[in-house]
Amino acid sequence: MSGSPVEAYYVHPLLAQIERDITPLRDALTAAIDHVQSFGATQASPPA
Repeated sequence: MSGSPVEAYYVHPLLAQIERDITPLRDALTAAIDHVQSFGATQASPPA
């Protein structure tokens, strides 16, 4: 990026929109990973 004011005028809103669009997906994926990892935490030590 050259950092020109015109470029910043167009690029910044686009990046902000992309961030807003992917936030729900990121949150759902994080929740799914946490859920799966909770199963591994409960079964970390095998029964004797």
